Amino acid sequence: TAFLVELDVWPDYALRGTGKTESERELNAEALLVEETAALLLSRILLLRFFEDYDYFHQQRYLCNGGVKAFQAMREHLKLRYPELVRTAYAAGGEVYPSLFDASSLDWVLRSNNEVFSATLEHAMMLLAEFNFRTIREELLSAIYGVFFDETQRKRRGEHYTPPSIARWMIRRACQLGALVKKML
Repeated sequence: TAFLVELDVWPDYALRGTGKTESERELNAEALLVEETAALLLSRILLLRFFEDYDYFHQQRYLCNGGVKAFQAMREHLKLRYPELVRTAYAAGGEVYPSLFDASSLDWVLRSNNEVFSATLEHAMMLLAEFNFRTIREELLSAIYGVFFDETQRKRRGEHYTPPSIARWMIRRACQLGALVKKML
């Protein structure tokens, strides 16, 4: 917790911590900050992988295939860590979709020099590099997210996920209603 307290974002999270004692509130605030940071990081990495596989970067790879493998060799020589690679990929993603890669207070983790975090990030990227995002259905993406954040975590954060089949039905229905309203006007 000591390093989290030094973050600019900590006071907001400290206020959101729940519990009967100061210690419980601090632990809950820490868990919330880490979970929300991880959710943003994972969401952005998934989007970047999607961009790579759909050639939004014009054959350039950052997080998969040549990207991670090339970075592994360069990392040893330049003593870089995986947060450096992710920051570079964020910059490229920001060229495609700026608002999704705007700097966030939750980007604190990308300034980390922690070897365990860097190794964990490498492992996650290697796992996601195995997928071809051109062929993945949205149900699999929901399942990947579900593996990282279990139902208890999502419930505690007030998150609810609509199954893709229901979301598609809702979108179709909204479009039908929109067309009907447009005709009436």
